[in-house]
Formats: sequence, structure tokens, C-alpha cells
Amino acid sequence: PGWGTTGTVLTSVQRTLAEAGLPIAGPAAACVMMLVGVLAQQMVRGVAPRRAVPIGLAVLVAGAGLTLWGTATAALWPLLAGGVLVGIGTYAFIYPGGLAAVAVASSGEDRARAVAGYFVIAHLGFSAVPLAVGLAVDRVGAAPALGGMWVALMLAAVALMLRIRGVR
Repeated sequence: PGWGTTGTVLTSVQRTLAEAGLPIAGPAAACVMMLVGVLAQQMVRGVAPRRAVPIGLAVLVAGAGLTLWGTATAALWPLLAGGVLVGIGTYAFIYPGGLAAVAVASSGEDRARAVAGYFVIAHLGFSAVPLAVGLAVDRVGAAPALGGMWVALMLAAVALMLRIRGVR
């Protein structure tokens, strides 16, 4: 979910804000997202993978809600605050926590395959989600498309949190 959300911030959010007459707002949100996320990653290194991913998912859902709402309404403060949270959720918790969990769950030669698989899925999310959201923006407009993306993100986050807890 994290990579799909960051990809959407880098694509549909940029376009929507530029079309609303705010061509600098989208890049500002993207820069804040990446900068704060990478800095926060350094501060939360000690969080166990099994805790990091659910924390990141909760932060991501909140941040995406603010970012997408700020985009749909052309409101700068929710956009930037959401960008901060998306960056922290994805770059500080989900990405390193998921990668560490994959590495811990596998060993030897299987570890390399597991890590490669993690990156394949991450990059699929980074490309497929923004593409789908972009097509939806073209078809139904920015607000419904971004709102639908947020609902899908929320459902995916809940499903992943339940899976991590061992509930099926």
C-alpha cells in the first residue's frame, strides 16, 4: 500500500493540483513526503518488523486521507501534513519493516529470493496503483478517484494488519 500511495502522490496528486492552479503544491508535498520519511527512518530503526508494519499502515492511512483530501479540495495544509505522514508511514515503517520481516522469515538462498520478491511486489504497487488512479481520474474526476483510492488503501491496510496478527 505504501508504494502505491507514494506513486499516486507523485502522479495524480501532482496533476490534480496543477490543474487547480497550484503547480508547486504537488512537488512540495512529494518533497516533504520523501524528506521527512527518510529522516524518520533513521529515528525508528529499532522498531521490530512485526510492530513497524502495522504502525506504518495506520500512519499511512491517516496521511493518505489528509493528502488526498488536501488534493481534492486544493487545501495546502492537509496536503503537506498528509505528505509528512505518508512519508513516515511508508519510508520509516512499512518499507524497512516489511523488508526486515521478509529477511527474518527466510534464510540462506531463500532470503535472496524472498527479498527479490518483496521488491517485485513493491514496484508492481508503485506502478499499477498510480496507473489505475490516473485512469480513474480521467474517467470519473479527481475527487471520486482519490476517494476510491483511499477506501481501497484502508481496506488493504486492515487486511494486512489482520494477516500480521494471524487472524484470517
